[in-house]
Amino acid sequence: MNLANRLSKQSGMTVIGFLIVVVIVASLATISVKMLPAYADYYMYRDLFDRVAETPNIRSMTNSQIEATIIKRMQTNQLKTLKMDDVFIGDDGGLLVLEFAYKVEKHIGGNVDVVMTFEYTKEIE
Repeated sequence: MNLANRLSKQSGMTVIGFLIVVVIVASLATISVKMLPAYADYYMYRDLFDRVAETPNIRSMTNSQIEATIIKRMQTNQLKTLKMDDVFIGDDGGLLVLEFAYKVEKHIGGNVDVVMTFEYTKEIE
């Protein structure tokens, strides 16, 4: 009798509860799929700027030569999100500074959009 009482009082997730969990998981998956390429591009740009900073004799190059190097590497890697207007190349207290800052807007669904802001600074002695 005690076992029968316990079995009758057991409860699990209802269909409504299960559907709510499915909707939440599907929403998070959709958002992740939409945002992941922007983060992948950001880390590729960071790597690109790190590699440009390792270019031999970069301190003796002009800003336009450094910009040409960045453009060439972006074309090689098929990176198109970053525009050269979003890139700063200059001196700051004796350091050569390579910097970028840009925004990516992604449509999620309905009237929901997400704006991602990416920034990176590489200082070269």
